[in-house]
Amino acid sequence: MKLGVFTVLFSAKGLEEMLDYVTAKGVEAVELGTGGHPGDAHCRVDELLGNKQKQQEFRNKIESRGLIVSALSCHENVLHPQKKIAEAADDFLCGFYSITIPKSRNSLTTRDSGKPTTV
Repeated sequence: MKLGVFTVLFSAKGLEEMLDYVTAKGVEAVELGTGGHPGDAHCRVDELLGNKQKQQEFRNKIESRGLIVSALSCHENVLHPQKKIAEAADDFLCGFYSITIPKSRNSLTTRDSGKPTTV
């Protein structure tokens, strides 16, 4: 078992500063926000997708400190009682997953107005 932290707690710090800080505290794993409510201060998916060099640099920053990524976190409240907020959340997640999950490999079912939608 490894001690980990949800890095959103340190969103005011840059990626490398945050990694140095948590490593010094004995943390061994990081959960990174990738959008939505957690934000994307330390992992901007749109900058990493399709760019192998940036992906490798990102991994090196984490692995060179002896850390692992325990999770990537992206969530919104699609069940919010205010329809406008729920719809905006659904739109965001459908857009996010359409760029991060190749249709040939995976699909994700969400609910929009109570009807299942596959993205």
